[in-house]
Parts: sequence; C-alpha cells; structure tokens
Amino acid sequence: MRGIENVSNKTVVLTGVTSGIGAEFLKMIADPKLNNTVLAVSRTAEEKLAGCASNIIPFNADITKKEDIDKIFDKAESLFGKIDIFYNNAGFPYIERFDYLDWDRIEYIFNGNTLGPVYMYTKYLNHLNGRPGHLAYTISCIGKMALPAYALYTSSKYGLMGFQEAIRLEMPDSMKLTCLNPPPTATNFFLTGSDGVKVKEPWPVFPARSIAAIMFKGMAAGKEEVYPWVWKVLWPVFKNFRFTQKIYWAIEKRNMRYNLDAIAAAKKESAKK
Repeated sequence: MRGIENVSNKTVVLTGVTSGIGAEFLKMIADPKLNNTVLAVSRTAEEKLAGCASNIIPFNADITKKEDIDKIFDKAESLFGKIDIFYNNAGFPYIERFDYLDWDRIEYIFNGNTLGPVYMYTKYLNHLNGRPGHLAYTISCIGKMALPAYALYTSSKYGLMGFQEAIRLEMPDSMKLTCLNPPPTATNFFLTGSDGVKVKEPWPVFPARSIAAIMFKGMAAGKEEVYPWVWKVLWPVFKNFRFTQKIYWAIEKRNMRYNLDAIAAAKKESAKK
C-alpha cells in the first residue's frame, strides 16, 4: 500500500474504538505487522476490550468533557512520550425533531462533536511543539449537506468542517490533518441516536469495515479529506443540480416522519411498562 510507512511503527491515540468505524479501524492500525502501539479510547474501552492484544491499551474517557480529554493526553504522554497519530473518531447523533428547550442536551452534542475535537487540536499542537504529527477526524458527509431529523448533528458537524478548513491555513507544515467524511454507515450510530429504536437509515449505507479501510488508506497516503466513491459522485450532482438535492430531501423527510413516529411509539409503549 502506498505510504504504509506513515501508519507503521507509530504511537497512536484512537477514540470511539468500541463499535463501528472505530472498532474496524482499530483492527487495521493495531495489526501486529505494522508494529504500532495504540491507546484505544472510549467510555467503556477497558470493559469491552478486556483481554485485547498487548499493543492495544484500553482507556476509559468521555470526549464531551474537557478534563477527560486532558486525561487522554496525560495518559498517552506517560506511555509514549510523543503521539505520532491522534485520530478522534468518536461522535454521536440525535434523531429527533428539534422543537424543544433543553440547553444541556444541545451543549452535550456540541461538546462531543465540535468543541471536544477543536480542543484536541490545540492540545495536540502544543504536545507536538513543532515536531511532526498526524491529526485525524471523522466528520461526516452530513457536515456538507443537512438532513431532516439531524439538525443538531448536522450543525455540530458543519462546525467541525469549518474548523478543519480554517485551521489548515495556519497549522504548521510539520502537522498533517486527514478528515474522513463517511456517508451513512452500518454501525450502532442510528440505534444510539434513536434510543435503540430501529429506524430507516439515509441512503446509501456502507459497511463500517469498508469506510475504515478507506480512512486507513487515506491516512497512509497523507490525504487531506477522504470520501467514499459514492459521495464523490453524488456531491457534485447535488451541488450543481439542486433539484436532485430537493428530491433526496423529500425522500428523507418522509423517512423522518416514519422514524419519529416509530421512536414516539416505542417511548409510549415503554412508559406503559
């Protein structure tokens, strides 16, 4: 693979490791042939990764909290000295109609999807202190085009999308930045956002392993942004032929009504018990 030396013999911090893209990427970056050591982070990493390979070090932390992000860096520095790759893959959605007053709920999703990753940049920048390093984010195709029922998730990802674009204009040449923008992916993402209710997922849906592989190859090649092929085709169509975007939105608005009805029905049934 082109650029394999960029993902070999490295010290790595990876967040969001216990499911989906993060779990699949962990298998790839921790392959013994690559001789990497990985600090594997999630809120339940130590429980779910018990008995893992010796080059994987599970660590419990919540990226919605500043003090936990500080702990991630403290732990990595005590283990490695220098962090060669810092990949923040963690993030989460709500699937809902945004029509409520709840400051704490709004703050929570922005802490996890926007403010935490922004803070990680400055933490990593100061950690490197001019040394070479590779920062990576999982953002989302929804960070370029909104979807109904994902107002807060969309806006939190738009914020991170704008941040990574701006920060490239001022970050040192010694730092690389790679951003993955996946389309809907077959993970527990939708179950998490819908409180465990099975919902209709936006089209098209990709396997988590294939998205993780795209990111792995993109990081190895030192790419700035990584997209699956389907988005490279769809985005220019949506952008240049706006009627196609309106058709897509109309389909997703119908799915939104179905999903919100399903979630409401499940909550009503649960309240009866």
